Amino acid sequence: MTNKEIIQKQIDFWYDNIQNSRRAQLTMRNWCITLVFAIIIALSTGELKIVGYLQYIVITLPILLFWFIESLQNSMERISICKVEILEKLMCQETIPELNTDMFYISLRTNVSLKQKINLLIKSIFTTETIVLFYLLLLAGVFVLIFLLSFL
Repeated sequence: MTNKEIIQKQIDFWYDNIQNSRRAQLTMRNWCITLVFAIIIALSTGELKIVGYLQYIVITLPILLFWFIESLQNSMERISICKVEILEKLMCQETIPELNTDMFYISLRTNVSLKQKINLLIKSIFTTETIVLFYLLLLAGVFVLIFLLSFL
């Protein structure tokens, strides 16, 4: 197996990893919405006897938890994208240095530091538009719904 073939296999592996990460994020959003609506139904039917501001806290905690988990997943996806970029740059070189035949050798060599991982997590929590917008809209919608249900 040539070096280019080894690198191409790793690129394919990381692209699969990125696709799986995106599917997992959609699954997390579905679970979040399901859990939130289950809590709202429990609150509105009287199964969950919580009044006042505690209702907002009970509904906010799972949303914040899912927000953090999805942001963590997104930061791991960004790490995979960084690894793919490194591998693609290596693929574009005219001469590729001699590589170990282990398929994951290059991937292990392109590790991201802990500081970079934390920075990616913080960026995912606060600046990834799709994540921030989804969870802020979900929080706003849930708060309005709870407010309206409190008058029934």
